[in-house]
Amino acid sequence: MSHPSLFSLKSHRLRICLLLMIGLYATVSMRVNLSMGVTCMVNTTANAKPATLSNTSQQVEPSGTCYRRYDEVSAKEDGYGGPLLWSSSMQSLLFSATFYGGLVTIAISGYIADRFGPKMILLFAAIDISIMTMMGPFLASNSYWAYFGARFIMGLGEGFIFPCLNSMAAKWFPPSEKSTVGAIYTSGNQLAAGFTSFLVAGLCSSPLGWPSIFYIFGSLGIIWAIVWQILPRITQTKTNGSLKRRGSTSRKILPTNSNLNIFKRIASPGENCSLNGLFTMVPFISQLVSKNIFGVLSDYMKRHEILDPDVSVKVFQAIGAIGSAVSLIALATLPSCEHPYIALPILMAYGIFFSAGICGFFTSLLSIAPPYSGTMTSISMTYATIANLSGPILITFIDFMGWPNKWMITFLFAASFNILSGIFYVFYGEARVQEWAKPNEKEKPRI
Repeated sequence: MSHPSLFSLKSHRLRICLLLMIGLYATVSMRVNLSMGVTCMVNTTANAKPATLSNTSQQVEPSGTCYRRYDEVSAKEDGYGGPLLWSSSMQSLLFSATFYGGLVTIAISGYIADRFGPKMILLFAAIDISIMTMMGPFLASNSYWAYFGARFIMGLGEGFIFPCLNSMAAKWFPPSEKSTVGAIYTSGNQLAAGFTSFLVAGLCSSPLGWPSIFYIFGSLGIIWAIVWQILPRITQTKTNGSLKRRGSTSRKILPTNSNLNIFKRIASPGENCSLNGLFTMVPFISQLVSKNIFGVLSDYMKRHEILDPDVSVKVFQAIGAIGSAVSLIALATLPSCEHPYIALPILMAYGIFFSAGICGFFTSLLSIAPPYSGTMTSISMTYATIANLSGPILITFIDFMGWPNKWMITFLFAASFNILSGIFYVFYGEARVQEWAKPNEKEKPRI
């Protein structure tokens, strides 16, 4: 029995892929909306040093460092005059709360998804994140630590998102589509990180105020959960007979003995909310476009035997790692407050290079052990969560030590890790199904 191509209007695989993308957008947007929303939630002038407050709008010091000086009126006009009195260290802790929660569940979430099926687990994770998001304005207005707890509980749900998504992708899509599919549904990440900051900046300045940020995005998550409960049930009934023949959907139990955060943190009272939203959005928009081009290109070269699957993932990962490192170094050294727009093409280049990793490490995750894709994702995401935690911690530590050139140090650290990880992957990365992970045709996949 032949099946329609991925981009056919009759393709149920495409519908599932798009639904996964929207789900990822909804869940990620509920986390990242705080990164931009906090700028209009917090009273910036209350936590500013007295020396930085005056009635002048801008000051250029002899050293050449320029920054905005704020009084209460100008802060409110630019969107920074919120009611909450949170220091920069308190804000950093809130940004990290979801990652602390994710550390609790990420190590086991993939195994649970592979063992019991990812569909319902993904549903409950999305509902958890949505409810905690909608409770945000009430909790934040009444108790900082209650809001921190809600963000931590959000993280518990987030720990299940990517392992469930990858487990679904490994079971629904053939090897010849994995890079393309991975690029499409992970585009929800870029849509959330890019457009969310822009939308949040608009809501901050609107009469609805900052609470509307959490109510709107939380409602979106609930709507997605309802659709997710209905649509896959229909499409699975129509395509269930084809799953086994795709060769990457059977399940075995794994034996029991066997940088973007930085961009979101840059938003500061140096510019107004809308301009901060623009700088935050650029790298994610460039990722959104380039990753889908790379995904199609990678699968085309593999189908036509232009590149071996192992060679393909190594080439794309090397491009992504080295290109990202160069972009980060340029971002740390070239832009200045006199010429801030130099950062825009550099941020765009960073997004393009970073997106090549979808055809590198991410394709490996979906390919080397399809029955255990959730578990493999949990292992990789455990390390990724630690890296996500290290960003705010590093920035807080640099602030505490009073070191100059905070962002230069931060970006150089990130560039170094990109280079090291790229070299390591070129030597050890693979994309072929491992012998120990080949499916048992007698077993029925759990979806």
